[in-house]
Amino acid sequence: MALPDFVGLVAGTTIVWGEAGASGVTHTLSFNNLASGATQQGASADLGLSLLSGTLILLPEFVIVEFGVETGTAPTAGNTCSAFLIASTDNTWWPAKVTGSNGAYTRGTLDANLRQAGTPAVTLVATNDGTTTLRQVNSRISPNGRYIAPIISNDLGQAIRNETTATNNDSRLRVTPYYAAVVEALS
Repeated sequence: MALPDFVGLVAGTTIVWGEAGASGVTHTLSFNNLASGATQQGASADLGLSLLSGTLILLPEFVIVEFGVETGTAPTAGNTCSAFLIASTDNTWWPAKVTGSNGAYTRGTLDANLRQAGTPAVTLVATNDGTTTLRQVNSRISPNGRYIAPIISNDLGQAIRNETTATNNDSRLRVTPYYAAVVEALS
């Protein structure tokens, strides 16, 4: 007896933000030398998956967010570095004064612009073990638009490391979309 088809999840192509020219990077987000107290935004990415020759756009059910940064000197325990994912429906109108392009981001008076970005997708927290490479448990979020652009807010008390070449830089933001799909059951 053949089993019925069912709806499952299929991973899409992972989007990787980092220094232009770095290994595996698909979208630019300039981490090098991002000072403590500074904020940077990255280039936008399209989460839409075209089906039927581009006539139907499928949006992800959710995305998995992975984030890691490297500092030259160990940050003080408890300090943080946060990654926000801002969504847009048309890649033109962005909330929280995001532009959808790589560049400096102004937090605003009393961090007003950053507060409009909402809750961070993931926050790295420095530990007291002298570690200079920080990675946090992955998070799962559901963006409310077809396009996303990241904001990185560095409050580690240390700058993000500027390595000798962009390809060596270990600071990355990775987003993997997961789409609902009808899966054929095995007979």
